[in-house]
Amino acid sequence: MKIMKIKITESELVKIIKRVIESDENINQTQQQETDEYRVYQKEFVNKSLKGAPAHLRQTLKKLPTFTCKNYKNEDVDCVKITDSIYTYLTGRY
Repeated sequence: MKIMKIKITESELVKIIKRVIESDENINQTQQQETDEYRVYQKEFVNKSLKGAPAHLRQTLKKLPTFTCKNYKNEDVDCVKITDSIYTYLTGRY
């Protein structure tokens, strides 16, 4: 395989680098949005699941803001967007 050298100006190189950084940020933002959708849980479920958990996880849950969302029966319930540490505990990888 033959490697070819391409001559570009400094300003062209800067433009290329900016485009790469912007596309990387867009990918990260999209992945974060997809992950966030899976981190919304009913507060009652999380509270029950953390009964035997370390105290700092239960304290973290108490500090998280709650909001109203719909459950599978289309009823209004209190929900919470959990942190990574609580998610890790709930999935059994703590």
